[in-house]
Amino acid sequence: MSSKAKENQGSLRSKSGDKVSRSIASPNGKRLLSTYLSAPIGIAECSLEGMYISANEEFCRITGFAREELLRRSIKDISYEDDYASEMVLHEQLIAGEILSYNLEKRYVRKDGEIIWVQVKRSMVRDPKEKALYTIGIVQDITAKRQAEAKIQYQAHLLENVHDAIIATDDKLRITAWNRAAQELYGWSAPEVLGHSIVDVAQSQLTHEQRNPILEQMVKEKFALAEVIHHHKDGRPLYVEARSIPLHGDDGKLAGYITSVLNISERKHMELALRESEERYRNLFDLVPVPTYACDADGVILEFNQSAVELWGRIPEKNDREERYCGSFKIYYPDGRPMSHGECPMARVLNGETLQPHE
Repeated sequence: MSSKAKENQGSLRSKSGDKVSRSIASPNGKRLLSTYLSAPIGIAECSLEGMYISANEEFCRITGFAREELLRRSIKDISYEDDYASEMVLHEQLIAGEILSYNLEKRYVRKDGEIIWVQVKRSMVRDPKEKALYTIGIVQDITAKRQAEAKIQYQAHLLENVHDAIIATDDKLRITAWNRAAQELYGWSAPEVLGHSIVDVAQSQLTHEQRNPILEQMVKEKFALAEVIHHHKDGRPLYVEARSIPLHGDDGKLAGYITSVLNISERKHMELALRESEERYRNLFDLVPVPTYACDADGVILEFNQSAVELWGRIPEKNDREERYCGSFKIYYPDGRPMSHGECPMARVLNGETLQPHE
């Protein structure tokens, strides 16, 4: 038995009388006392007034106080101020016999000033005539648990308030998490989709042949980005940009995927409108009955119509810096003199000259 155990045994003898002393001195009593003092969970006894009258080593470790320091303190002395009143209501009910025990999570202020979370389970010890003698409390440090819960709550709050739709699935693509933005984007609530395949919910138009390269890229590069067409609950098509990463368990095996989905429907509609506009422009450009072409500021040929091709007698390369100002191999003045490409009307206009109507 440790010196602390012996010290506490002597304390119990002096307070409990000869009968209890003889019980503690017995082999069974010594074993029970050692178990009490060395238990891996905090145990403390309190008087009806809330003063500590006994504490084991784990309770001392939890609170940071030595046993002799605790025996000079009360429940109030080590309780976080905001939590003390609520426990005292339960403590008084326990003494009055209105409840047999109580269980609560509360905060302690350790000797070093650190605030920790503990779970307290307290019951009353009574004599054969049901007279209340003292309370015994089982105390467990749950600070790490509360911090983990706070982290999970923060992450859940973050997940619910990010702008992008966040969707988590298992390795079979069954939905395991669905945030508020996903609900707003697709029209389905979380209870409606959890456990269902994202392929079915989103009504993806990707074929297996199209989906497999994305999954292979994800496995190989730990990341995949794709623009795909999904569908709203009401059947409307949604153009989305999906960024996915694989999730792995502690054993390293694939556990699922988490995907951030951005609605790019507006952008896609604008791109489609632009393509249609460009197509209309191309059709009108080609229908112009006179040779027409366009150059950039450096004279590089960007576009030309069929009439220009017929005039030049060739099809020049677009965006070729060797093809500048004009698509013809040779240019001549009206009097038959050769004209360099840098002297042609297009070059002069791009160099800031104003041409006369006859030019």
